[in-house]
Amino acid sequence: MRKEVRPLLENLAVSFYMASPPPEDIVGFLIANLQRQASLPAPEEGGLDEDERLETKEMEENIKELQAQCAQLQKALSRK
Repeated sequence: MRKEVRPLLENLAVSFYMASPPPEDIVGFLIANLQRQASLPAPEEGGLDEDERLETKEMEENIKELQAQCAQLQKALSRK
């Protein structure tokens, strides 16, 4: 994380704050900079296909389950 993700995020932050005037489309600006810095292809255009929708739904369910588990753990820790 520290050797790959952090430097990338720092470079994106520097690019953003050095932009004059500040970009109105922040997400688009960050995606474009990430593509340039990491030599990545452009993201796919359009909506999600059926497999992606199912994967997204499954991921959302997993997140809800994990949030419930976190809430239970926090509740148990607060009792002690």
